[in-house]
Amino acid sequence: AAPAELNVSISLNGAPADFTGAVAYTYYAVTASSVAPPAGPTGGGTLLLVGGVGFGSLGASHGARRLRCALDGVEVNATVADGGAALACVTPPAALGARSGDLRVSLNGVDYTPPIPFLYYDEPRLVSVAPLGGPTAGRTAVTLHADAPLPFVDWQLSRCAFGDATATLGLTAAAPARPRSTDLPTVDGGVAFGGADGVGDGVVCLTPAHVEADVEVRLTLNGQQYARGDALLYSARASAALGGAAEAQELRGVRFRYYEPPTVVGVEPTAGPSAGGTIVLIAGAGMLANALHGGHLSA
Repeated sequence: AAPAELNVSISLNGAPADFTGAVAYTYYAVTASSVAPPAGPTGGGTLLLVGGVGFGSLGASHGARRLRCALDGVEVNATVADGGAALACVTPPAALGARSGDLRVSLNGVDYTPPIPFLYYDEPRLVSVAPLGGPTAGRTAVTLHADAPLPFVDWQLSRCAFGDATATLGLTAAAPARPRSTDLPTVDGGVAFGGADGVGDGVVCLTPAHVEADVEVRLTLNGQQYARGDALLYSARASAALGGAAEAQELRGVRFRYYEPPTVVGVEPTAGPSAGGTIVLIAGAGMLANALHGGHLSA
C-alpha cells in the first residue's frame, strides 16, 4: 500500500472544536522477504541486500526516516538500494558467539519487520590443497581442506579463487539440495562440499584456466569474503631462478602450481617383461613444470 500522510491534533477535553495542532504523521507498509547472502562470518563485514517492498516509503527528507538492520538486536545503519526494492547494510560481529540470528529491518528505527533467518559461521582457514598443481587449461579437480567443518551455504555462492582467476559461476541449478562427497562441481571454480575423500572439512573445486604461475588458493562460502591459509613459504632458489627471480620469494597462503603440460618424445627401452620391474627413461620436455616454488614438493 502507498504511504498515507495524516495530520495529528490533540484535545484535552475531547470536544471536536478544541483540537489543536496539525503535525504530519505517515503510515507506511513494509515487508522484508529475503536476504542475500544468507550467511557470513562471525567477524561481520558482510554486505547484505534485504529484499522486500515498501523500503522507499519514507523519502530521504522525511524526518522520521531511520533506516536500520538488526541482527539479534545489534543495530547497524542501512541504505535504500535497487531503486527502493532492497535495503543494504553490513553485518556487525556476531553477538556473544552466536551461530544463527534473526535479521529484522526498520524504516523509523523503532518498528522492526518479522525476522529473516541469517547464519553466522566461523571463518575457515585453509590448510591444504591436493593435488598441488595442474595444467594451465584448468578443469583439475582440487580438494581444499580447512581447519574446521565447513557449513553449506549456497551452491551459487560457494566458489574458489586461484590467484586472479576467480570464477563468477556457481554450480548448476540441478545440483542436489545437500551435496554428497561423490558430487563434483560442473563449472570452473565451482565447489562441491565434503571433499573427494568424504572428509567434512573439505571441498572440491574445478580449477579455472590460468597462465603458468604459482598462485594462492582461496575459498568463499557466501560469495564475498574469501578464506585463505596462514602458511608462509619461501621459494627454493633454484625454482625462483627458473622463474627469472634472482632471490627466493615470499609466498603466502595455500599454493597451487599452474604448469604447461609436459611433452613426451620417447621411452627407452621400448619394451620389457610382463612381470614389470624394468627401469625406463622417458624423454621429453617440461618434466619439472609442476615443481612448486614453495619447496621440493611436486603434485
